[in-house]
Amino acid sequence: MGLPHLGDSFAAIEGTAHGHGANWRARFRDSQVKFKLEELNVRAPGATPPPASRPSQIYLPEEHAIKGYNFLNSEAFDLFRARAAMGWGMHPYHCERNLTSSQALTINILSMFATDTALGARAMNALMDRTDVEELETVEIEYAPRRPSSLLGDKTRVDALLTLRTRGGNREVVCLEVKLLERLNSRQISLDRNSRMRDVMRTLRIWHWTDPGEVPTSFNQLFRCQVLAAATAQFRDVKATATSLLVVHHPDDAETSRVAIDYKGHLADSRLVHVRSFTDFVESIEANSSARPAKVVAAGFRRRYCGS
Repeated sequence: MGLPHLGDSFAAIEGTAHGHGANWRARFRDSQVKFKLEELNVRAPGATPPPASRPSQIYLPEEHAIKGYNFLNSEAFDLFRARAAMGWGMHPYHCERNLTSSQALTINILSMFATDTALGARAMNALMDRTDVEELETVEIEYAPRRPSSLLGDKTRVDALLTLRTRGGNREVVCLEVKLLERLNSRQISLDRNSRMRDVMRTLRIWHWTDPGEVPTSFNQLFRCQVLAAATAQFRDVKATATSLLVVHHPDDAETSRVAIDYKGHLADSRLVHVRSFTDFVESIEANSSARPAKVVAAGFRRRYCGS
């Protein structure tokens, strides 16, 4: 059987069909196959990971993956290779080949300002409803302490940990949590007996809760990410009481938006949680950069991730 024509149903290439009323996750998968065929001009299927590999249009063939086709620009591909070389925490096969990889999405997001700290500061001001962020100092992708025992003793990992410097000279930590197809709390970690989390909570008083055992399961992941970021800020002698959580989600993902907004209500200062869509993110780039390269990458991001 020959390769499919570009006019064929993209869902049918995968062996399924999703109409207008299908859920947004199914439509997004279809849109990624369309992106691969039309924009990347890659017609051949890739393969799911071994050992049970099978052909799939959601994956890029190896010859295209190793050239960085899953990334928006050379900066994103460089970020991926540098982080993958560090090991621990990355899924290189998925990140390089799977068009619905949330790690690839996170890297594509960060590439738009990780190499331009001034643009990063302006974008963070827009996303966090602030005006005092002057510099994006550091970006740590798939952050976790190398030794879990050095902080909270669990295996929580955050999509990215950002360090900002404000006009007043303070340094603050922002935890970036990016959601694509996976649901919040797809992985739960027991909090009941974590005395280190309890110490952070009672010292910083960021949350209305005073014990991790009080945190509802629906907020398990968001809380773990923010408390890890706060503990890291404490350890690095950064202004820990200002530790923020920025949740970025697909425009059609109402569930993540609702849970994150509900979580926000359990903080002593609700300004420490920000819930934004991919569209909000790309608009913050477009509005804060006049440089053509940034505009081109932002437009590519919008085409790939903001529709369904």
